[in-house]
Amino acid sequence: MAAGGVWKERRGDMARAMMYMDLRYAGGTHGVTGASEPDLILTDDVDLIDDGNTGNNETVAHMGMLTDLLLWHEEDPVDSFEIQHHETVATFQGNRNPFIDHPKWAACVFSDNCPGFQINAGLNDAWFNPLTDGQGFFITVFPDLGLVSLAWFTYDTAPPTDDAPSNLGDPGHRWLTALGSFTDNRADMTISIASGGLFDTTTQINRRNDGTITLVFEDCNNGSINYLIPSIGREGTVPIQRIAHDNIALCEKLDLESD
Repeated sequence: MAAGGVWKERRGDMARAMMYMDLRYAGGTHGVTGASEPDLILTDDVDLIDDGNTGNNETVAHMGMLTDLLLWHEEDPVDSFEIQHHETVATFQGNRNPFIDHPKWAACVFSDNCPGFQINAGLNDAWFNPLTDGQGFFITVFPDLGLVSLAWFTYDTAPPTDDAPSNLGDPGHRWLTALGSFTDNRADMTISIASGGLFDTTTQINRRNDGTITLVFEDCNNGSINYLIPSIGREGTVPIQRIAHDNIALCEKLDLESD
């Protein structure tokens, strides 16, 4: 392979190395040796870069070009060769390059373009609005399919009468389901209404779409459900939070890994 081809496949590695230098060296003194350290700053300002070319150990040094390095970072993403090199270096140095472990952090640190919360499987749980009696939500995320399923159940706050009819379960329980795709922290879903079926029989089930739900998460424990159900003339927003907190740690871990 020509030298130019080899360089093109390694320029992202160089960009991430320089980003690490900017992050690692911020002035002050070394924590172990006490030696003074420079403040290395990536920039597009050619004059600042030239001003640091004095031949002396300057306390502040500018490097560039930042825009080109960010472009290289995108055009030459992290590959298995770079990861192998990174893991080897980390075993000796004891520290890691965060822009290899989390490539999306580069845009956040150097362009102030930080990703928001990402929907992930750690959100799979039962959710509710503590201020509203008689309703709850089961939410299931399918990351590989890019889909979110929601089951909205309501129940009578007072038990039904003993002679109330029921095909399965409590006659005071009613369900509504929705399914849709998600991007970042938002899922756009179509409401599905099913009727006419009996449990464990071949009775035909009638299904129809009836409105929409927009599911938005602020973080791993807070979200909102915006709904529109034309058949009953209802629309509104329900703030939700988890009923139990067991999966919050998993959700936060998966969100960090998505960055």
